[in-house]
Amino acid sequence: MNRKITAMLIGTLVLSVLSGCSGAPAAEEAEEKSFLSETAGTIYENIEEAAAAEEELPAEAAESTVGENIGETQDTEGEQALSDTGISSDEPTLFGEAFLDGEVENNGGYFVRIGDRVYFRMYGPESLDPITVGTNVLSYGTPAGGSRIQYYDIKTKEVVDAFADDGFGRLYAAANGFWFCRNDAREDAAPDTVLYWVAEDGSESEDFGYGTPLGVSEDGAYVAFLPYDDNYGSIEILSGGEMLSMVSPEYNEDLTYIGMAEDQLIFLSRTKEDYVTSRHVLYSMDIVTSELTELGKIPYEENSPIQDAYLIPEQYETEGREVYVLAAQYEGSEHFLQDYIAVKATAGKEDSIELISYEEAVNDNLPGLVVTDGDAELLPAQPHTAGLSDGYFGSLDYYDSAFSAIQLVPDYVPDFNEDSLFRTALQTVEVVGDDVFVIRSIHERSPENDIGWRYAYRLHQMNYERFSWKILDENMNTGDLSALGSVLIPEEGVTYSTPDGGDEINVYILEDPDQEDPGYEYFDYAEGDPYAMEIAFEPRETVHEFWLYQMTWNEKEEYEEIYHKRELTPDSPLIASVTFPGDMSAYAFSYYLEDGTERMFRITLSGKDGSLVVNEIE
Repeated sequence: MNRKITAMLIGTLVLSVLSGCSGAPAAEEAEEKSFLSETAGTIYENIEEAAAAEEELPAEAAESTVGENIGETQDTEGEQALSDTGISSDEPTLFGEAFLDGEVENNGGYFVRIGDRVYFRMYGPESLDPITVGTNVLSYGTPAGGSRIQYYDIKTKEVVDAFADDGFGRLYAAANGFWFCRNDAREDAAPDTVLYWVAEDGSESEDFGYGTPLGVSEDGAYVAFLPYDDNYGSIEILSGGEMLSMVSPEYNEDLTYIGMAEDQLIFLSRTKEDYVTSRHVLYSMDIVTSELTELGKIPYEENSPIQDAYLIPEQYETEGREVYVLAAQYEGSEHFLQDYIAVKATAGKEDSIELISYEEAVNDNLPGLVVTDGDAELLPAQPHTAGLSDGYFGSLDYYDSAFSAIQLVPDYVPDFNEDSLFRTALQTVEVVGDDVFVIRSIHERSPENDIGWRYAYRLHQMNYERFSWKILDENMNTGDLSALGSVLIPEEGVTYSTPDGGDEINVYILEDPDQEDPGYEYFDYAEGDPYAMEIAFEPRETVHEFWLYQMTWNEKEEYEEIYHKRELTPDSPLIASVTFPGDMSAYAFSYYLEDGTERMFRITLSGKDGSLVVNEIE
């Protein structure tokens, strides 16, 4: 098949290659990134020295199995996992010891337990963009940074400041530290997301090029991430900070990371078969050998609404190599639940997929995928989780079973409607051990920043809170609660500039079709698609040989010419009707100036607010 599969031996490629480092021999790179070869708490000066030390690991290091999913793993496999992490049993770090003991919980969430500590990011006042379409603010950050990594000490019930951090998004802990992402400002360009590693105490860190983490294996040995370079759209696997394997999409294909099961990567493939239908296939890939297995096509009926959907994985469970996936389809700027499907499969076993259930949503509450000794079913709620009683508003409830809930706080998030001036939103609610951790935000409507029918809001405040769900008496009273902290967002907010197609062309979304001027030339590439978006190209000066392209990825960026005009002038601008059907959808345009200089730009949509992002292609 045409899919690009890359496998690399541990130690053969340091990931600095991906971050654009060049001109340095491999040995010099290994010395500069000595933290990648950390063994038994010691920093080794080069890969060879670290490898020699790992060969001398005591036999006791192999006595423990790693992670809940491989409790039956043989001792030799446990020893290999230790070698992969770069941590021995002599002087394990806090994180390494926690992974060995199975004391890591909710990894990849906004609150992650490592031993007796629950880590979270306390955002700085200028680290979040105050204006958003919808109310989701945690998934994106500004280049201003200024956040802190803190942890709640379960034993002392105190909040401890750990170290400064400029990142955003979820926390991914591995055996040798954290993997985060941040936005870096670039001259004359929108911020790019940088993947970086930071030691568990914040004492050192290292950038790994443009990308974002996706997940960590249960033993902390493997880190999956999405690269933002020539391999954009691929899923890459790191081990000990080094590139191990990669799977890349075929033409017209999107890959979605699901998770890992032992030494298997699980991902979903979506291929557009024609204008209205898609093919969703579940795959597994051996992380070490890169052997690919088609587990099977997602089993929905023909003409089902889900066949044209971008399925979002919402819950993932494993029992050894048995994997269980609940995926959902959403619509609208408010992300309203439409329908969902649950399947099971065996990693590494071809055509093993089975349908658990497919249902159309009757409200905004997603059911729980409950797995017990290999039996899986969809129930009203996932036990040991928390949420709002009415989906987007209502009381804060803890689900002690699939059919019953304990009310922690009544009317925790008030109801809202189109006329509401202020709105409270739940950014995240996560159950970790005996506690429920919440980030709750307060927003004000910002109609001047609306994008079409999508409502914009200004963030005013974020509150971090903790509640104990444990029942203390017969009256269903629960334990203590505490405020972990609060962030006030300055009224002026933080802004950064995005190029609009160079000094020569202004590029923007045409919000109102009545804006169209008779002088505009109209290009209908969307052919009446109801989700079409009209983009205006308004020259400030005459440009020559204007080309519009649809961008695709087939191991590298490819450009399909879809429109051409010899001259684009201020008196005859262009409106192009196009669609952006997926996260990888992009267009590009190019033109020549009077002096013969060629300029080329990429057009994508911001995942934050649906606005255009235009970056020059050098």
